[in-house]
Amino acid sequence: MPDTLPPTPLFHYSSLAGLKEILDNQSLWLTSLDQQTDLNTALLFIKSVITTNYPGVSLDLFTMDRINQLPVYSFSLTTKKDLPSQWQKYNPQNAYSYSFDSGQLSALANNTGLALLKCIYDDREKADFTTNSIVKISPDDYAQSVQQDDPTCPLDPRHPMFIKQIKLINRNILNSIGTLKDAALQQEQEYRIAATYTWSEILGGPGDTDPEPLPLEVKSAVSNGVSFNYLEAPLITGVFTAVNISEVVIGPSADINQSKLDCENVLAEQCNPNVVISESSVPFAS
Repeated sequence: MPDTLPPTPLFHYSSLAGLKEILDNQSLWLTSLDQQTDLNTALLFIKSVITTNYPGVSLDLFTMDRINQLPVYSFSLTTKKDLPSQWQKYNPQNAYSYSFDSGQLSALANNTGLALLKCIYDDREKADFTTNSIVKISPDDYAQSVQQDDPTCPLDPRHPMFIKQIKLINRNILNSIGTLKDAALQQEQEYRIAATYTWSEILGGPGDTDPEPLPLEVKSAVSNGVSFNYLEAPLITGVFTAVNISEVVIGPSADINQSKLDCENVLAEQCNPNVVISESSVPFAS
């Protein structure tokens, strides 16, 4: 899935502590998506496209059990800085969105082997993406192969490359599934920085070739007593000598003045006096 250069800027929703952590460490943390809630719906959609376009291919070959062997690491962003559905996910007393320069995000992706991807919501676009970028085989080529005595398509179960083709498709699902979103969430206009997996000699090596390691080291941390793994991606790369945040939006708050003061203090610690601090237009709900 190719990187898609987004508009400038993109916003990330989190706590003020999250912003301070990014500024202190000058990096982003890519965490593992919830395989059960974030990915199952997308997998069901992909499987429905495969059922339609490639009849006869067993859907048992594409399961979360297989994909769950490898975590999907990503960092979420959006073009929308003041979105009610995003504020609802956070404590209203401690919710902020803050901007990132798309050039800095692209440089981060290019220098760390990550991908900056635009999420897809429209069902027709998701179906086309599944065929053209996940399976990467024409339904017509597949149909012609299964009608012939000698299979010509690697997705034909009789073809000697079939097992490797299934592994390749599962790899493509793994790398893309986090960007195929429910059409009902279209208003979120999300982008993701994602870690993608490759296989060495996928078409020429042994059938049990393991995925190459992720481009960044997997680290561990504890939050609220719960341990989790993450990838740390440096924001200071190339021409960028500081974390380029131009705006912070304060979410709906019972005490907007205190929230603004807290934000100003965090930015002052990091010598970012020119950051625009604005307030959400969404009313606080006690």
